[in-house]
Amino acid sequence: MISLISGGYYESILRDNSNITTYSLNFKKNFFIFVELFKLIRLCLRIKPNIIMGWMYHGNIAAVLVGLFLPKNRIYWNIRQSFYKDNKEKIFTRIVIFICKYLQFNVHKIIYNSEISKKHHELIGFKPRLGAVIHNGFDIPSYEKEKKSQIKRDLGIASSSIIVGHVARFHHMKDHANFLKAIVPILEKRKNIIVIFIGKDINLNNKNISKNIPINLKKYFYFLGEKDNAISVMSAFDIFCLSSSSESFPNVVAEAMSVRVPVVSTDVGDVRKIIGDSGIVVPAKDSIALQNGINYLVNIQVDKRDQLGLEAQLRIKTLFSLSSYCNNYQNEFFDL
Repeated sequence: MISLISGGYYESILRDNSNITTYSLNFKKNFFIFVELFKLIRLCLRIKPNIIMGWMYHGNIAAVLVGLFLPKNRIYWNIRQSFYKDNKEKIFTRIVIFICKYLQFNVHKIIYNSEISKKHHELIGFKPRLGAVIHNGFDIPSYEKEKKSQIKRDLGIASSSIIVGHVARFHHMKDHANFLKAIVPILEKRKNIIVIFIGKDINLNNKNISKNIPINLKKYFYFLGEKDNAISVMSAFDIFCLSSSSESFPNVVAEAMSVRVPVVSTDVGDVRKIIGDSGIVVPAKDSIALQNGINYLVNIQVDKRDQLGLEAQLRIKTLFSLSSYCNNYQNEFFDL
């Protein structure tokens, strides 16, 4: 695995905890980008790969450039985002996407992680004949009811409280304001609900968050920051909420489902395919609809909510398992 920049979150994890050989370059920091490009090409010539796969737009361009020096190798692209009106991509990213449209001549296959991503990219000029969809895959963690109770105790949350969880870094496309507009009216009427936020820059020091939370309700909010073991905490949620205005395949939805948490989500990316009948899907940017969805799961009987959680977990196990994900990639690589 070759990373175009060094110091990424998963670099040390992959290096220290797997049998994957990793290399890091400095495209972002090195002013002489052609020096790094030369290093990349020389490294690939030394490794002599059978298949070259780019990951995201910058990696896809790098894969094509390397492929010019390894003409017998198949080039695969991997694309993992969709386009909505409020994506607000940076100018440089838009340029990179534009360049990608004209570098498909040497690409064997473009693998998208959602149907909506494939559709959006083909509308702007990516070739339909090259496209394939492989949804993300997930391990199913072991379920321990006592673990859920223990997490509540560790956080000082009463066992009778209903936890509504939200997991996302601060970004305009995650639309935290939409979630807060939906949950605050519920908190004003129900005092047995606790809201847990997990994500970078999500706290009361962030004015975009604090301005949407009335002072008298702040005690019902827990801000846990960015966590490596987020899924462990998510297992203590009673309800998970995704409020995004744009997604492709939101992993957090499937992760919540994998630990038996029913989901209320905005209708973005492939959410409908992920959730099916095990949760609730509402229009994006509609805080009233989101509020109604959360209210429904809050007010139903615990047994019914638990049953939805079981159905959610079974859906992930059946349709989005890690083993099927790996098999799908093998089938693409070997044309099975």
